[in-house]
Amino acid sequence: MFVLLLGLLVAGCASGSQTSFASLPAADTQARAWVDTAINASVPADAPRRSNTPGKQSCTTSADFSEIPYEVVVDLPAADVDRATAAVWRELQAAGFGTGDPPATAPPAPGPGSPSWSLFLGHDGFQVEIVGSRVDPTYVRARIVTPCMHT
Repeated sequence: MFVLLLGLLVAGCASGSQTSFASLPAADTQARAWVDTAINASVPADAPRRSNTPGKQSCTTSADFSEIPYEVVVDLPAADVDRATAAVWRELQAAGFGTGDPPATAPPAPGPGSPSWSLFLGHDGFQVEIVGSRVDPTYVRARIVTPCMHT
């Protein structure tokens, strides 16, 4: 009985996310496209930016499952951070991510004493965090993580 229970626990931990994507490379390509499109539509083209991905990361107890994080950070003046953060959120909502709110309705920025704010969205097993930092260094960051998939 112990072996059966242990087998069920291991099988339960070694499962991926629900998604319509058939492969991790396809999901990674789409994740990058969503974030790059949202950033490009929301911030000035000449704003300094950098992107980063650590590559495949383990996401279960099984080495057969992975996810891929990807982020873009754009340096902006503090006066532009709230507008750009909300714009990235709206762009991702228009791409199908969401909380059920209409795409034109971004959450309001926190009060002026807050050093930063974060927004979270999900879609088809993908998770996105958008951060607007109002204190030095001032920036907007969009980080997406693909669904956890069999690799």
